[in-house]
Amino acid sequence: MKGASISTWIQASRPPAIVNLIFPLLLGQALAFEKTGRWNWTIFAALGIYAWFDQLYIVFWNDYADARADRHNREFNIFSGGSRVLPEGRLDPRDLLRAGWIALGLVMAVGIYLTLSFQIVFALPLMAAGLILLWAYSMPPLRLNYRGGGELLQATGCALLLPLLGYDAQASTLTDFPGEALIPFFIYHLISAVATAIPDHAADRRAGKRTLAVRIGIRPAARWSIVLGLLGAAVGFTLLQPAGPWSRALTVWFPPAALGAAAFLSRRLETSPRAVFFYDVLIVAIPIAYAAGFCMSAI
Repeated sequence: MKGASISTWIQASRPPAIVNLIFPLLLGQALAFEKTGRWNWTIFAALGIYAWFDQLYIVFWNDYADARADRHNREFNIFSGGSRVLPEGRLDPRDLLRAGWIALGLVMAVGIYLTLSFQIVFALPLMAAGLILLWAYSMPPLRLNYRGGGELLQATGCALLLPLLGYDAQASTLTDFPGEALIPFFIYHLISAVATAIPDHAADRRAGKRTLAVRIGIRPAARWSIVLGLLGAAVGFTLLQPAGPWSRALTVWFPPAALGAAAFLSRRLETSPRAVFFYDVLIVAIPIAYAAGFCMSAI
């Protein structure tokens, strides 16, 4: 780590990717507020700090584990391909490994703080489970993103563990958690994980990673994602009726509209990097809009 500039570490931290943690945590907290009417700003701030540390742990170790694949990746964008600090020679892989260990320790420190200060029983177990998921996703001996199943692990962490953590932190219990709200959210994060792997298709194939796009092809993976996403939208339309027109627009109506636009772009994914980029933007926006809708409903 010695000698690396601040700008290098900012690049390595991939700041835009933190939305994958912030919005699931906000969703869980919004559901807790809607259910209990209680809100603690100190807990809110602590979860924001946790999200930052967890983000660092994830991106540092992902870059370390994917160094070989990223070195040969020429189709990367802001959603995929890592931070590029290793292919550009700006950091040594051991720097990222050590920094990941530090971030892991800081995550657990926040969990201990929430447990001791607010008696949040499941804070540490849920945070530890998230750390284990990333290890299973990226690191030996499992490396499930290379064996297949990485997308499921990513969706499990973002769409199940994080909302449960946010809810438990604000409600001090998991009793009466509205689990039906997580069904579409899980599906949307799953298809987001599939979509953001599409730009890395060629590099992942060379590196032996078994993402869905590698296993069945880019267009079939995109079609599978759109069909599954529409199923999630149908479930949301059937089960969920958030209060307020803007909340319903984001939670119920935006997902199928974005999926329709993504379906139009999917025809050119194999030939147009621009189409891949905007396809990813649309798919990634769906779980963000969904969580934002619930936040607006709780206000």
